[in-house]
Amino acid sequence: MAQEEAERGSTKMLEQWLGKEASISDVELKSLLKIQQAADVKVVRVFKRGIPRPDVIWGTVQVGLPHVGSVLQQMLGNRDLQMNYEVFPLGIPFPDVALISFTNIPGRGFAG
Repeated sequence: MAQEEAERGSTKMLEQWLGKEASISDVELKSLLKIQQAADVKVVRVFKRGIPRPDVIWGTVQVGLPHVGSVLQQMLGNRDLQMNYEVFPLGIPFPDVALISFTNIPGRGFAG
């Protein structure tokens, strides 16, 4: 007889915060990967927590300044991705790229 997988404490806590299942579905991961394959998008870092079912994901992509609007539009318009986003332009004296940080942790700040 196979034992049922015990639910982790972090999963229970995230479900209470989000009001839904905390793990990241295959649809959400595929949506994120599809956006990252767009033109002029470079993955800086992506981390996930939880094996075999990730419940937390966060990361940063670098996007050329002319494409920031369209990439953000894709990210924000995708109903499968319920994430927080932060955009930070890079370049002195004129920005030429931007970093877009994302996470599915509610209320998490990106600084320090």
